[in-house]
Amino acid sequence: MNKVKKFFGFLFIVPILLNGCNPLPSNEVSENESSVTSSSSEDVYYEVAWFNEYGDELATTDVKAGDTPFLLYVVDSTMQYIRTLFGWSLTYGGDIVKIMPATKDISYYAVVYEELQRYTLTFNTNGGSVIPKIEEDYGTTINKPEDPVKEDHTFIHWTYDEALKKVVTWPLTIKADITVYAHWEQNSEA
Repeated sequence: MNKVKKFFGFLFIVPILLNGCNPLPSNEVSENESSVTSSSSEDVYYEVAWFNEYGDELATTDVKAGDTPFLLYVVDSTMQYIRTLFGWSLTYGGDIVKIMPATKDISYYAVVYEELQRYTLTFNTNGGSVIPKIEEDYGTTINKPEDPVKEDHTFIHWTYDEALKKVVTWPLTIKADITVYAHWEQNSEA
């Protein structure tokens, strides 16, 4: 009988030593401890917070441990900028990192590249000499080109409309594709 008692006593002591003298079973946690693991029947999830390029929160997702987090983030371009999502960073304004499988709670910040839009100023000379198109970045100021020439006509001015009513004031700032139209007056015969 003494041999049996010692055997059971040894079984009780070994788990205590292996668990760091914690008398609780390995799947229980005391009030003062936290656990990032769980029993094999429960999945562990981590919180992944996603932020846009301005630091505003986009979403928070729960990702199973070992799975790679993913967020579909569509970046809209503006009239001024072509905007492209280049990747994600661990800090606001930080370097791009590879998104790794979830092993802890983590935050990702969008890294967005902005390039000025380019726009074209097109000259419709209404039968006059050709004036080449001008392609420039958004916000560029463009000066009045040389006047076109048309036989038996005098150039009056450029307009924004085919009806020749809205006169262009030079210099103009390009913020979209623009076509301007030559307004002519026919010369009187002498």
